[in-house]
Amino acid sequence: MKYFILDNNTVQKLNLCNNNLEMNEKNLFYLSEALKINNTILQHDIAYCDLGENEKNMLYLSEAIKINNTIQQIILYCNNLGINEKNFLYLSEAIKINNTIQHLDLSGNDLGENEKNMLYLSEALKINNTILQLDLSDNFLGNNENNMFHLSESLKINNTFQNLQLSSNYL
Repeated sequence: MKYFILDNNTVQKLNLCNNNLEMNEKNLFYLSEALKINNTILQHDIAYCDLGENEKNMLYLSEAIKINNTIQQIILYCNNLGINEKNFLYLSEAIKINNTIQHLDLSGNDLGENEKNMLYLSEALKINNTILQLDLSDNFLGNNENNMFHLSESLKINNTFQNLQLSSNYL
């Protein structure tokens, strides 16, 4: 996979949905290394890959997001990212730095189960001014009242959102 991404200069949408990348940490490492230098992929779909099971997966991916300056859309739907707060710490640090992502789908990741997840993400959203669409649907944000407080604090500062999805959060 690494060489395909490195050698290809025409692919704009990369869909790796439902590939259980967590089963092979090495694959995600190679993918992330390739994404650091790829300048054609605009949309990256990594839904249903169980990335949250191994915190190194999000560390690798987040390092690539920090460096890549072409990715505009990242779909991380249903990856169990909420089970480990370091996943959102790594991702949030990347979001603070990246200035090309316009659409970020974090739905279905049990983000609301740990207050620190939303705290980290909200701090990043205060800094990032390129994300126009954010999908936080189906994350149990209503499980902790501070989750919505943190999000509202970031919305006071960030005025770039055009579409914020919060459905199915038991608010």
